[in-house]
Amino acid sequence: MEQKLKGQTASVVEFIFGGLLILGGLTSIAMIPLQGIAYVLLGAFLVLTGIQWRLLIKNYKTYMTVLSNDPTGSLTTIAQATNASATTVKDNLKLMIKKGLAQGMVVDEQGNRVLRNNDVSGNAANVVPSAASSEAPVEMVAVVCSGCGATNQVAKNSTANCEHCGAAIQG
Repeated sequence: MEQKLKGQTASVVEFIFGGLLILGGLTSIAMIPLQGIAYVLLGAFLVLTGIQWRLLIKNYKTYMTVLSNDPTGSLTTIAQATNASATTVKDNLKLMIKKGLAQGMVVDEQGNRVLRNNDVSGNAANVVPSAASSEAPVEMVAVVCSGCGATNQVAKNSTANCEHCGAAIQG
């Protein structure tokens, strides 16, 4: 069962409603030109917003797949896997975080990587790459939750709760 993501339903509704507004605006443009133009413009805005959400969700899913195989969270690795620049990946991730799609994540500008909240304490400005830490690095593994199917990063040989549904998962 695929997890429902924030904005997934809204993107479809915006696209359909926008299309209907465009059609309504085009049919009424001859009778009431100003109203018809307003409907067409509003409809176009909704269609474009729906498309933007759809692309963001598609990128999010791709990024999460790449991150599930790369516990370092390297933006370069994501960029290589998606044939995009690291800057584009970073900008997309920041937008995902801002829109609430990538909840619990933060972009580490200094380390050129993305971290989950359980990987970092403090805010993004204080994020330091783990190589600079005096503690031994913890090996993270990707675990698929049996409860909801979401992929989680868990310290190897430890038990944690799924970030999405709260079910116990074993690393």
